[in-house]
Amino acid sequence: MQRIKPELQKRFRIRTCRAFDRVVLPWGTVYSVEEQYQVPEDKMLQKAEGEACLRRFLEGKGLFYEAGDAIDQGRFVKDIVPGTTPVPDMPQVYTTRAIHERFLAAPGLRLIPDGSVVRRTALKSLEKGRVVVRLPDGRSYDDRGCVEGPEGRRRRVTGELTTLPVDDSVYLTLTDSTYGVEWVKEDAEPGKVPKPPVPPPPPPATARITASTWEKVLEHAAQRPLISLEPSATRPTGGER
Repeated sequence: MQRIKPELQKRFRIRTCRAFDRVVLPWGTVYSVEEQYQVPEDKMLQKAEGEACLRRFLEGKGLFYEAGDAIDQGRFVKDIVPGTTPVPDMPQVYTTRAIHERFLAAPGLRLIPDGSVVRRTALKSLEKGRVVVRLPDGRSYDDRGCVEGPEGRRRRVTGELTTLPVDDSVYLTLTDSTYGVEWVKEDAEPGKVPKPPVPPPPPPATARITASTWEKVLEHAAQRPLISLEPSATRPTGGER
């Protein structure tokens, strides 16, 4: 027993480690880890290498999103954004960190190695006019550029959002939401009260009218200009009045 015991103990430990050869993904799919992805027996009892082997297996099966990947914008705004936890007291508004957490839990997606996939998906959706992004300094971006300035003096300027942090400071909402419309709303005349519109001039008279009594003159004077005045009298003394 003393001669064979060390070898039996070694085999027991190796077989115990080899027993963990299944990978179960969040949506329920089960994979068996092939021999090529497992730790060789001569290294199994040395330092732990299980995490590195698991990473090689997942990458070999194409189960990771790669740098530069992004999910479809339609799926993003239909499945990912509505299932994200919104900002307190701001329904339909989400932080990019919450969007990242939703990516990690959403069914049917490949594994997310870091925030680059979230960032690229948000920027592509912004470019296609599906979402609006608001930065901590108040600048808001849509597919037409940037709207900036304090309330009451918001104006549109040329600008393009090329990157964004994945944290709690950056807000995102759908373009047609109440917040999306408000964030990119411009003030017509920053800092000034708009002047009331000038009323149109009265329509011109269609024809000339001749009034032969003072009563008729006063009646038409309210709406028509006086073009000519020709006094007349039936008696020589009538013109002295």
